[in-house]
Parts: sequence; C-alpha cells; structure tokens
Amino acid sequence: MSTAKKILSGSGASADRTNVEDVFNTHMYLGTGSSQTKTNYVDILNEGGMIWFKRRNTDARHGLYDTVRGATKILSPNKDNAQSTNSGGLTAFTSTGFTVNSATDVNFSGSTYVSWAFRKAPNFFDMVTYTSNSVGVLTVNHNLGQAPGMIFFKEINGSQEWVVWHRSASSQFGNLSYEGAWSTVGNAVVNSVSSTNFVLTESRSATNGGNSTTPKTYIAYLFAHNNNDGGFGPNGDLDIIKCGSFTTDASGSGIKTENIGFEPQWVIVKNITGNTGDDWYIYDTHRGLYAEGYNTSTGRTVALRANKAGGELNNSPGSFLLTSTGFGQKSDALQNGATFVYCAIRRSPTKEAEAGLEVFGINAGGSTNYFDSDSITYAIKSPDDLVIVKRRNSTSPADQQWAVTDRMRGIEPLTSMAQTETTGTPTLFTHTTNGEATSGSRAGKYPGTTGNSGGNAASTNIVATGLAPGISYWWRRSPGFFDVVGYVGDGATDQTITHNLQGIPKMVWGKRRDGLSSGTGSSWVVYYGSGLYNLFLNSNTNFTGLTAIHKVGASGFAIDSTTQFAVSVQSGGNSSHSLNTSGNEYILYIFGEQTGISKIGTYEGTGSDLNIDCGFAARWVMIRDVSSGSAGQGNWFVYDTTRGINAGSDPFIRFDITDAEASADYIDPHSSGFTVVGGQTHNVDDHNYFFYAIA
Repeated sequence: MSTAKKILSGSGASADRTNVEDVFNTHMYLGTGSSQTKTNYVDILNEGGMIWFKRRNTDARHGLYDTVRGATKILSPNKDNAQSTNSGGLTAFTSTGFTVNSATDVNFSGSTYVSWAFRKAPNFFDMVTYTSNSVGVLTVNHNLGQAPGMIFFKEINGSQEWVVWHRSASSQFGNLSYEGAWSTVGNAVVNSVSSTNFVLTESRSATNGGNSTTPKTYIAYLFAHNNNDGGFGPNGDLDIIKCGSFTTDASGSGIKTENIGFEPQWVIVKNITGNTGDDWYIYDTHRGLYAEGYNTSTGRTVALRANKAGGELNNSPGSFLLTSTGFGQKSDALQNGATFVYCAIRRSPTKEAEAGLEVFGINAGGSTNYFDSDSITYAIKSPDDLVIVKRRNSTSPADQQWAVTDRMRGIEPLTSMAQTETTGTPTLFTHTTNGEATSGSRAGKYPGTTGNSGGNAASTNIVATGLAPGISYWWRRSPGFFDVVGYVGDGATDQTITHNLQGIPKMVWGKRRDGLSSGTGSSWVVYYGSGLYNLFLNSNTNFTGLTAIHKVGASGFAIDSTTQFAVSVQSGGNSSHSLNTSGNEYILYIFGEQTGISKIGTYEGTGSDLNIDCGFAARWVMIRDVSSGSAGQGNWFVYDTTRGINAGSDPFIRFDITDAEASADYIDPHSSGFTVVGGQTHNVDDHNYFFYAIA
C-alpha cells in the first residue's frame, strides 16, 4: 500500500498506517572505496524521495540525490552550483536503501559517513520541479497534503543561490549555503502556501533567477509541519515533523527548552538574526544528541553544518540537548537574544515491535573475544539504546563490574566512526551507587552505532579488551516495550516526568548520574508497579518509607498514565534515594509490558515446581525475592537462553554484585514462560517474587 493510501485510510488497521521509520532514517556507515549497497529500511525506489549525504571525518561537500532528478545527479547544500553528474556517488535507489560508488564524498575508504533519507509521504515530505516565468506570480502545485513548514528552492541547471522559506519567518528568505542573517528584499519569496500549492513572487531566484526573461528549472524540497494533524503511528494520531522558531534569552542565563510535543531524532536549526558564524546546524541521535542535563565534564553534542563542507563539530558538552518533548540548550550555547528557525523529526520507531528479537538482544562472548560475532542473537535492526555488559568468569572484582551505557546519556561511536577526540562513554554500574565514569576499562567504545540502529558488536567492546568471556544485554526503545528519559532535578516535592513509552510503565529504574563517588553515591531506585517499589538495583535489601516514583499527584500510588509519572525529592536519611534533588542529573529506564514480548509481574512461592505464565517462552529472565533481604535470596538474578535455560542446572549472574557467573537448578524452560523449581531460591513457600521476562 502506498504511503498516501496508508495515511488517508483513516480507519484502517495499524499495520496499514505510516510510521516515522517508514519515511525517515539516519544511516551511518564506513567508506570502502568500492561500490557498496547500504540498507536503511526506507523504500525510496518505489515511493520516491531524497537522500542527503555527508562525510563526517573531514571536509567534503554535502550531497542531495533524489528520485525526481535521478540517481547520480547531485546538488550540494553548501554550494550554489548547478547540479552535476556524480557517477561515483549514489548510483541507485533500492526498496530498502541505496548503492554508492567510490566518490570521496560518499565512499572513500576508511572515512565515516552519515546519510539521511526523506521519503515522499503526505504530511511529511514532497519534491516538485517547475519552470520559472517573468510575468508576476507563479503557482506551483504539490502533494504534501498540508501547508509546508519549510521549503528549500534551488535552480537545477544554474549557479543560483539556495533560497529557503520557513513558516516562522514567512516574509523573509534565507540561503542554505550561507551563514548570514535572513533578509527581506521587495516582495516575500513565497506569497502564500496551502495544502495543495505555493505561490511565488518574481523577485528572487526561486521564481525567475532575478527577473531574467529566460525560463529556468527549479526543484523545491517541501517539509511539512504537523499540528495535531500528522496522522502517523499505529493509531493515526501522531505528529512526526515540526517547523518552528524560538528566541534565546538576552542574558544567556538558564537552559532554554523548546516543547514540540515529541522527542526528536533529527534537528536542523539556524539563527536568522545573526551574521558571520551562524551556521545551519544539523544534529541527530545517531551521531550524538544527548539528554538535558548532560554533565559538562563528559561527552559531546555532535553537529554538521549544512552550509559548510567541514567535518563534524564536537560542541562543548551538552550544548544542544535532547528532552522527552523537544530539545534545549545549555546557557550561552547559542547566540543570546537571537531568533532561530528549526525543523525537527520525531524519534523512531512509532510502530510496536512484533517480536522480541526486534527490541532485545543477547551477546555472549567466546573464550578470547568479549563479544563473539557468531553469538549475536538479535535481529538485523539491532537494539542499541541501552547496553548492560559484564565479564562472566573473572576472579578480579574490578574486571567484572556491570557496565551500563545508553544512547540518551551519550556514546562514543565505534573507533572507526569517531573523530580524533576520545571522550569516553559515560558509564554507570548496576552494582554500585557511583555516578558516571568516563575513564578506565568501563568507559570504552559503544557497540552498535553503525547502520540503521546499530549492529557491529564484534568489532569493539564496552569494557577493556581481553576481558573474556562476556555477556551483554541490549534494549531498543520501542512503543510499549522500553523508553529512556534524562532530566535535571528541580527540588520540588514532586516533578512530573513526561515519557514516550506509549504505555503504562510497569517497571522504572532511576539513577543519579553526576558528581558522585564511592561511599557517597545514590542508589538505583526501582519501581515495579505495585505498593512494593522500595527496591534498589544495587542492593539485595528492601527498604520502607520511600515513594520515589509514583502516580502524578498521588504519592504511594501506582502509575496509571501512558505519558507521565512523578519523581520525588528525598531528604535526611533518604537523600541517597532521591530522584529529584535540585540541580542533580538523573536517568530513567522505563520498561513496559507488551503482549508476546515482555512480562513484568509478581508471584508467590509454593515450594513446588511453579509455571510462570508470560504468554511466550522466556529468552531472558530477571527474578528478585522481595520478601527477604538475606544474601542469596534478595539478589537480582539474571538468566538467558544464550548461556542456557535448561531442564537442569542453569548459569546465572546477578546485577547487584560483581561475582562471577555461577550455576544451579533454580529455573527451567517452559513453552509459555518459565518454571521456578520448588524449594529452591526462586520458589520458597510463602515468599513473594518480582520478575521481568522477555521473549
């Protein structure tokens, strides 16, 4: 079914609707110097669209290729040049990606690249070509289905400037290849826009090349602006693209945030009131766009500039920030007292996964490699939003710590993808109260940052080399299954947290990230959807009198909203359990219960073999005895089928301690979940247990 039919079907099944991952993709890859075909899961070949390329590690022109002008035909946003034939560039669009040849701007051996795919779709993106006139206004029809929010214009066969129109500065025009302020000369470039056409004046190159009497051919790239009318997602009620503006504070104080109603994965932003140095900045979550409150001593926000050929800029840490409802900036990150326009695209996916392999992966290393490429068990769209990794058999505690990294707090890409800067990956540890570490063996490269969503664990590791064998668990953010939120505490009794799980959270892990050291840290607070959410991931003891995560406006009550919950400030003896101390930085991992994929619940031990029904055969299981704080019963036990869930003895490992892997016959496989063996650690008569299982 075509994109247009999917969106217009309205009452159709969710499988027929269009999701953001169907129409947009960020794809990172490594140049080989010879022809290669890349998979980005976007059907540009049959649906039409444009792919934007940029070499990341050094100077090279940007390249726009589209299905209107044809493969090999390049326009460069950083140049006013006419299109040219680049036989070494993009040579073909495919139904799942593209093919590139050996040109240095798309495929030089050893260089790093990013591509952004924009597929034609109502309410998202369209392209039209037209011929100019010199007799007044010109009306050009389009198929965007709603009034555009931003338009790029370019003469195809001549060296005319790129003209940019934006809904938030409709009486002005900008130049995509120029860093200066926007201007108003004579009439507006675009007189009017509608859901079916736009009307141009004759005063600029977007219409007739400066009043030339010679007709010229132009292409216009149209970006939509959804305003509660996007029509995307399984229920047809999601916006996925916004074009707007904001003005920074004249004093440069405080964090400026822009609420666009969703968390973006791609943002282009331009200061339209400034002059020299005010570039067109492009950010995306694959290369590095991190959470609000990102610690100033770690990580980086990575930008490319549409108007310049230069490689990536590793901005001051956290200068441009991600929030669960939009984006923001640190103090003085952008020019004070200036007006900016932007276009932002929603994070993917918006469609629920259909199998556990789409959203959760397990990788058990061999005898010499921490990660074993032959043991990767996740699907091709690899999950890489959260990775928890540990050495399995070391006798040295320092070598077997649980390392926790995630894309929201910041990553350092694979060595092959990185710049010369070597800022470490911010790493937390499930078994300690410590804050983030960015040096030493726990702060290595982050696997899974190549390709569509990741997927090259074999070529690097999170912890130091030589620590074999290892085990790693990979979560992908997906509706109903898993989400991540970063925030700064405001010190209020309760702070409302907005999330994008698109379901009611059944379990939440909360952790303070910044300024902590051994002995003075902050516990991992665990909420698990009942009155007994007084647990700590780093401890085998229970705690009373704490309601750190709860329903908004109702401390002590379970979360019942699909969009928000509250975190509480704690003081005195509970200060190490606070999730809202003023100015402190926090991360939340939010887990949902999705039919056929994940199950979060409790059971009571019987002393006899007990089948725990999950609705699927469990591939991964975590169990915690919540009725006892004694060692060996209150630990956070973890099992997986990669290491073995068998009818006999099973390998287990525990999140709250650094002990090496051990084995015992505590659980058995079951076709609809798992079985806890009677009388053993996970099935003592009258004990209460909490579990999390994934298919």
